[in-house]
Amino acid sequence: MKSANGRYTTTQRVLVIDNDSIMGAGVETLLANSEKLQVIGTAPQNEDDIVHDVWQFSPDVIILNYQSQLTTPVRLLSLLNNYRSFRLIVVSEDDNMMEVYEKRQFTARHHSDLATAVQWN
Repeated sequence: MKSANGRYTTTQRVLVIDNDSIMGAGVETLLANSEKLQVIGTAPQNEDDIVHDVWQFSPDVIILNYQSQLTTPVRLLSLLNNYRSFRLIVVSEDDNMMEVYEKRQFTARHHSDLATAVQWN
């Protein structure tokens, strides 16, 4: 996507799970104002719906409420084991803490690639 100055910019797709909750709706509204984000909110009924939404919308980032009754971060990461690289951000409505999980994949061609992966920012 080209910006007004002619440079290419990347737009990240963000999937907000539980956007029918106050927390989810607030997160979706907050992020929707960014030109670099394409924010999609969903209101899944169960884990199967979450997985379906992820595959359908192909997000780069998934945001989950820590208090969600639908799934846990560890369970969601397990369910998305075959999904491409992504970032899972788990937000808590009780405090200002966020947990960030990231799945990145690359092929190790040399033994030094392990050190590169450890230092990857």
